[in-house]
Amino acid sequence: MNLSPSRVMVAAACFSLAACATHRNRAIEAPIKAPPVVVGKVALVRADAGFALVQTAAKLETGETLTSRDKDGAATATLKVSAEKKQPFIIGNIAKGTPKAGELVTKEPF
Repeated sequence: MNLSPSRVMVAAACFSLAACATHRNRAIEAPIKAPPVVVGKVALVRADAGFALVQTAAKLETGETLTSRDKDGAATATLKVSAEKKQPFIIGNIAKGTPKAGELVTKEPF
């Protein structure tokens, strides 16, 4: 059998096209979402005043959205970081829900 360079190129092209055709029918997988990052713990809740005191070592920007979570990881409240900060505490204004003292506070990763 004579294996000239042109025959080798034609055979390689045929195999390449056949391989590409099998990839076309694959479903596109959704990217995996990273889990929330624990940034602190609810130290005190003043529901009547609409805020929770959060103990944290994280550097959080005013307006960032945080989530308080119960021991099972279920979201209990949405908090917005206030401009009032005095390390290691920040004020989280309650936007939604009912946080409880002792719950973990998380932030969605970028």
